Amino acid sequence: MKCLKMINIITVSLVFYAGCVSKPFKINSEPDNAEVSILIGEDREKKSLGQTPVIKTKKEIEELLDVDLNSGEVINIVFEKDGYRKKELWIPSVAGGNLGFDIEVSLQQGLSSKDETKTADQIIGKLFLAQNYARTQQFERAVLEIDKLLEDYPTLTRALTMKGAILYANNTLKESLETYEKALSLDPEIKSALEMSSKIRKKLKMPSRSLATKK
Repeated sequence: MKCLKMINIITVSLVFYAGCVSKPFKINSEPDNAEVSILIGEDREKKSLGQTPVIKTKKEIEELLDVDLNSGEVINIVFEKDGYRKKELWIPSVAGGNLGFDIEVSLQQGLSSKDETKTADQIIGKLFLAQNYARTQQFERAVLEIDKLLEDYPTLTRALTMKGAILYANNTLKESLETYEKALSLDPEIKSALEMSSKIRKKLKMPSRSLATKK
């Protein structure tokens, strides 16, 4: 019986060695220097294995992390690197046997989880500021704040629908309609935008959006 078994999971290549002489754990990433951690137990305590490339024996990992890799439980491995999306893997351990594996991970460029949280906070902050300006009838300042946000996130439908509402409140109906319908071009199922588009078209004595789209 062959000792080597190959398993592919998405962009990760895993090579397991079970029932043979114990092999080292080899963990690589593209790009390298990604932080590698294992999440332990029900509380998912994070314990670091270092940066890629990581090459350690089973005994070294068990001593470093105080875990039993022959428990038969699933091993949760996390890769993190600034400027790249976090990747998590769930690797089955082999109860009662020797285990080793090679992991090759391709990380995708994008915001890290911390950056995503920070960005979300910034977006919410700008929307909240625009809403406060609108409540005090400072419509131009409100629109200005949303336009700043849309420069960085032009497809953010929440910002577009808020801008449409502010323009409507300021009685700039044509601009409001254009903004609502831009949001609908990105997501045709936005209920508030559908309702406001219909309402404004009636006020402006324009055909319904469905008829206008067919022309």
